[in-house]
Amino acid sequence: MRLLFLLLPFVLIFSCNNQQKQIDQLKDEVIAIHDEVMPKTADINRVKRKLKAIAKDTTLTETQKGQLLNQITELTKANEAMSQWMAEFKQPAADDKFENTMKMLNDEKGKITAVKDLMLSSLENGQELLKQMQEAQ
Repeated sequence: MRLLFLLLPFVLIFSCNNQQKQIDQLKDEVIAIHDEVMPKTADINRVKRKLKAIAKDTTLTETQKGQLLNQITELTKANEAMSQWMAEFKQPAADDKFENTMKMLNDEKGKITAVKDLMLSSLENGQELLKQMQEAQ
């Protein structure tokens, strides 16, 4: 019985350290996703500017103008999604329960993954449309 009381503090310390490692790992994953796609905002803005310039062409058909405006809107939404995520992201409180912190970080991971997917797909689609429009001119 005495041995149990002697081992209990070590078990608690190990458990706390393990939980903190899990929190740190998940937080690092969330930040890594952000850091991976954040530089893409410059690419998105560049493609958007080029598409806007092409959209000013008075010889475009209504279909072409519609495609351009839709793609510009998608690129704008992607950038706004990143800005919104960054504005709303909060570091987990140090005194929060482990389960609450993990849930919050998993939710944030889902949100930033959705932002990443939106940014990458809108950028890819924007680049493809830009290429098509430039070849048509």
